[in-house]
Amino acid sequence: MEIAALKKRILSLAMEGKLTKREPTDEPAAILLEKIAAERERLIKEKKLKKQKPLPPIEEKKKPYPLPKGWEWVRLGELASLVTKGTTPRGGESAYDKEGIGFLRVENLIGFDKLDTTNIRYIKSEIHEGALKRSIIEENDILISIAGTLGRTALVRQEDLPLNTNQAISIVRMVDVRLVDVMYLIYALNTNSVKQSFAEKTKVTAIPNLTLELISNCVIPIPPLAEQRRIVARLEELLGRVDTIAEAREQLRADAAAAKKRILTLALTGHLLPQQETDEPAPTLLAKIAAEKERLVAAKKLKKQKPLPPIEEKEKPFDLPKGWAWVRLGELFEVNPKNDVDDEMEAGFMPMPLLQGGFQNHHTFEPRKWKEIKKGYSHFANGDIVVAKISPCFENRKSAIIENLPNGVGAGTTELVVLRDRKNLICKEYILFLCKSEEFIREGSKKFTGTVGQQRIAKDYVGNYVIALPPLAEQKRLAARLTTLFSALNHLA
Repeated sequence: MEIAALKKRILSLAMEGKLTKREPTDEPAAILLEKIAAERERLIKEKKLKKQKPLPPIEEKKKPYPLPKGWEWVRLGELASLVTKGTTPRGGESAYDKEGIGFLRVENLIGFDKLDTTNIRYIKSEIHEGALKRSIIEENDILISIAGTLGRTALVRQEDLPLNTNQAISIVRMVDVRLVDVMYLIYALNTNSVKQSFAEKTKVTAIPNLTLELISNCVIPIPPLAEQRRIVARLEELLGRVDTIAEAREQLRADAAAAKKRILTLALTGHLLPQQETDEPAPTLLAKIAAEKERLVAAKKLKKQKPLPPIEEKEKPFDLPKGWAWVRLGELFEVNPKNDVDDEMEAGFMPMPLLQGGFQNHHTFEPRKWKEIKKGYSHFANGDIVVAKISPCFENRKSAIIENLPNGVGAGTTELVVLRDRKNLICKEYILFLCKSEEFIREGSKKFTGTVGQQRIAKDYVGNYVIALPPLAEQKRLAARLTTLFSALNHLA
């Protein structure tokens, strides 16, 4: 089970009373709610609180599940003395200072009880206590995002103050924090049932938002106060363990990624597997590839290429293993080929989102008529290697060997470099691993062209890229070994 799903399941069990034991001495929640109501009336009489319009009773069909004995369903507004929202100061950016009173925005609420004040804004004290006095935040206030990102929560602690907030955040203040555990309420507001109720009743505008009425009417389960505290303690224990597992998993993923990069470097420099004396050497393979290209040119199936520049000594970063050869990728492949097929033929269309990144080899496609996609797109066919050339897709290792296309042909995003080996003289799986290597990505990133947000690898980067080519048999052994090792690392992480 994924970490997020596991947390949701633990929360659901807690709110159904399945994580803690009932204690016969616990004062029932019904009596607790009576105390809260009595305290509200006292504050109203003392004119410390305005009388609220009664909230509607909770219908049976609005109760998500049966509750344990001693628990009650309640609307959040029945526990609160205040449900309001913040105020945005006038003047736009000019209203903010480099220091002063912390001014919260939705991005400062990072979920559950957490506030992140890393990029907090500030307002002057006179604005805080003047025009924005209505939205001054107090200790133990529950904050809920109600515009843009919906339903994200935080709990205000004394060390966070003084604070104010804008109108995208709702402030929920309890009648008496001694009569309800605010951390329990935070957990309740993060359950699936509450999140779904928010999603179903969201007011759809240009920026989705929740109304204060919906916040007040939110239905949550209330156990006896002593059990609320037991639930909070149990959740802190279990969710803490889950966070520990998540951190360990993230570390494993980071270690696995680092291991993959190191293993690839060893493979591409001839240090992962021993060389075999019986392998046909790479120079012989290069001669076969050159002869096949000449044959295709003579048969007018391939345009004669402009000769690639000779490889200089400074482009050879290490001593070659026996039987290997230095070569440019463009000498092995036809770069950015064109398909010549019937307009009515069904083909595969692959926009960038359908090409997967990382160290995997995976893509999908949408069926289209060839006439719909033959112009203005990159052409490819089954067996071609495709490499994304635009940032950040290039750095994210969006590359794959194309397969399973309708009628074997397709087209897609223009942000691709396509490599085609018409006679299968090269192990494409080995070359794909090379195109995902740290060295290939790092050197390509150094040669980006274009403006920020539209940067790409240089036009001839892939074709001119210098590789150490093993014999074909060794390419296949390396590809098989890398596949096995990467699969093991994927299971580990």
